[in-house]
Amino acid sequence: MAQAVLTIVGPALTSIGAGLLAYDVLRGPARLRRQRRHVKRLDAAEERRDVTTQALSDTSDERSRGEQKLEMAVVEALHANTVERAETFHATADQEDKAKTYRLAICGLFLVMAGGIAETAAAIMLAVI
Repeated sequence: MAQAVLTIVGPALTSIGAGLLAYDVLRGPARLRRQRRHVKRLDAAEERRDVTTQALSDTSDERSRGEQKLEMAVVEALHANTVERAETFHATADQEDKAKTYRLAICGLFLVMAGGIAETAAAIMLAVI
């Protein structure tokens, strides 16, 4: 009876563990997409800053030098805030992804090992009987 259970459970555990490991590997494209979105966010923030700076520069005749400097400082502060938020979001997502990757790898590895042990035990029981 125990041999029959191990004969079924062993391959099942191995399959589940291999599935977790494969899922972890297949998440690579999602990581790449997240990295590309991050770069696009930073590029968009840079472009917004450049467009706003150019607009302020084009209309500089209408304001005093002090007003111009203040408006440029506001634009730079908004840009810095946007970049900081994007960097923080990306770093947090990256850390969470690394933790999930580690957990998946460990679980997958242990399940594959447990399945192999169960299959080996079933084979030994069959040989002994």
